[in-house]
Amino acid sequence: MQVHVRRSRGHLGLLLLFAACGGSGGVTTPPPPAAVASVTLSQSAATLTPQQTVTLTATTKDAAGNALTGRTITWSTSNAAVATVSGGLVTAIAVGSATVTATSEGQSGGATITVAAVVVPVAAVTLNQTSASLASGQTVTLIATTKDASGNVLTGRGVTWSSTATGVATVDGNGVVTPVAVGTTTVTATSETKTASATITVVPGTFLGPAGGTATGFSGNATVTIPAGALSAGLAITIGQVTNPQASPQLAPGT
Repeated sequence: MQVHVRRSRGHLGLLLLFAACGGSGGVTTPPPPAAVASVTLSQSAATLTPQQTVTLTATTKDAAGNALTGRTITWSTSNAAVATVSGGLVTAIAVGSATVTATSEGQSGGATITVAAVVVPVAAVTLNQTSASLASGQTVTLIATTKDASGNVLTGRGVTWSSTATGVATVDGNGVVTPVAVGTTTVTATSETKTASATITVVPGTFLGPAGGTATGFSGNATVTIPAGALSAGLAITIGQVTNPQASPQLAPGT
């Protein structure tokens, strides 16, 4: 560095001259930042119930797939009545579907948000009766009721039926039990892992038609069971001696 001092008309001027060191002294301009080529989200879909939340994370990448940091991301929802978003935090509002989108430098990534109704689980299953005795030709219909933990009846829930001994009695998808042979079986109704059962006993004898009642004959004895009101309906019963009584006599209605 050289310093030259000179006087001019009573004033002292100071001129500093700096000598540059090493070459031309040019300034290097850094390359521009890589542009955002894609935006991906931490998940592409989510299912929520009203008032539930989920946090989505957006990742920006360049054309080579390298993650970029410090980029501005804006969030939007296609249906704010179904789900809202703020800074990636999605809040479910009402049943329906919405697309939440993250955008950075013209590139975007989306996630489908499905909001489903709250399904109250079945806490108990009850039957209209827990036991029944049937004779050949007779059926009984069991009715299953599903309830929540507070005892409220739940509708529209699926119920499956089963019998532990289908050789004794069968049950169809509507809860109708049909006897097959003398014995005992358990019929069970199941809904969402909850169950209720009824004991079904199939007795010897034949169901006495539309008027009801049963007739049983074995070991020299005959037993006739008549339901209340059957006699007033004109049910006629004839009892006669037989040589070889059968365990399950085939009686026609009205005899």
